[in-house]
Amino acid sequence: MNTIYYCPESSMLIPTNGGTIPVGAFLTGAPNTHEYGQEYYAVSGTYAPTIQHHHHPLQQTIHSGMLSDFEYNSLMAQMNRLTLSGSGRGQMPEWLFDEEGNFTVSLQDIVELDLFFICVRDKKGSQFIQDNFPAENCPLRRKLYDMLFDSQSIYNLAMDMFGNFVIQKMITEAGKEFGQKMLHLLSVQAPDMAFNRFSCRVIQKAIDAFSADMLEPMLQAFRGYVLSMGTEQSANYLYNILYWHPTNHPSKDYRFVVEEMCSPGNMDKMICNKFGCRVVQFCLEKLTKNYDGDLMKDDCIEASLVRTLMEKITRKAFRYSQDEFANYIVQYVIKHRALNVYRDRIIKSALVGNILSLSQSKYSSHVVEQAFECAPDNLLPEMVNEVFHGKVNPKNGRDSLDQMLFDQYGNYVIQRLLNMAIQIRHGKRQGKAKWFELLSQRICINVQPLLKYSSGKKIIETVSAEVGYPLV
Repeated sequence: MNTIYYCPESSMLIPTNGGTIPVGAFLTGAPNTHEYGQEYYAVSGTYAPTIQHHHHPLQQTIHSGMLSDFEYNSLMAQMNRLTLSGSGRGQMPEWLFDEEGNFTVSLQDIVELDLFFICVRDKKGSQFIQDNFPAENCPLRRKLYDMLFDSQSIYNLAMDMFGNFVIQKMITEAGKEFGQKMLHLLSVQAPDMAFNRFSCRVIQKAIDAFSADMLEPMLQAFRGYVLSMGTEQSANYLYNILYWHPTNHPSKDYRFVVEEMCSPGNMDKMICNKFGCRVVQFCLEKLTKNYDGDLMKDDCIEASLVRTLMEKITRKAFRYSQDEFANYIVQYVIKHRALNVYRDRIIKSALVGNILSLSQSKYSSHVVEQAFECAPDNLLPEMVNEVFHGKVNPKNGRDSLDQMLFDQYGNYVIQRLLNMAIQIRHGKRQGKAKWFELLSQRICINVQPLLKYSSGKKIIETVSAEVGYPLV
């Protein structure tokens, strides 16, 4: 008795010694004399086998007799590729819909007809399953979860354009009964799924739906992937979600993240990356949130992790200040009150003595601006002194203030310094009143050259408004 093998419709062609067999055709014959009994095989990534007898009415018999080794191996290779890649998106049978494209069958019918795993990967089918998901006590509900767990299809479906929405729905509906199993399966391949733009949504949904205790296996699955995930667009976002999970505690859950981030060579790659710099900031935000202790003396894990991070950051603050992405972290440290001890360390070690050069750099000029805004009273005079009495260019004899006034980036630092000097003049900030006088005198001398630039005009307008009369 010949076994019938059916390949769902697709554009794939299976080569045979008699030509090619279009997928969607019925094949008869026991391939390679393997004993498969009366099993019915669907060449689809997730289509579960069912029993089909020989008297099923054949639509078309393409090949009778034994398949050759080449034919059999080609068929199996195609099946494996479809299973692994998820490229075997089956076509929904037309008889499932009415003339207006609405389903004429129930979800129960779709399951009984073995069409669930095709339906779930179809745009209309995916939405239909979500809209008609069985109620809590419905037997069909358990059957859907059992089918998903038994088929090992959760990974392929999670990475599918439409299937991922069904998996998300099943996560939100899982509860304690099925949630633990769902999380176990997801945790096995969580790092790989985090890099896919569809399955990363599934991981995010799991993080939103389950408690921190239930998420522990998934969290541990990310060990060893901190750098690769932190510097990738899709996976990076998951760190933000994980860190701000309302029930998570950094000392319990995230020590390994900081340790991996600070391992040799990793901090440079992380902090200088468009996405990785966000992870560094998330860590600092989480660890210092509501913290009012002494970071240098406290023995708590939060303080210890902050010290580990900041030791890496302050050591290369001069370089990081000039980096396109790392400069944001240096600015964050300078502005954050809880990190003031490291702010002072950065100003002393990286900025003082380099005010002019850093002010003339695109990214580090922002760092210098923040430093002027947030510097403590004991360090601010030293920084300002570099502007008024700093290096003189031997080629043209221009001092630091002149060079910064006419520099495309340095002029913004002067604007910040000018605003600060005005605040001091009005008693709103500590500092020396003569700073405004020194600035305004130099600006008055350079009125005509400054008028050539929009930034120069803005500086002139600021001084004019403060002194009460126009400079030109």
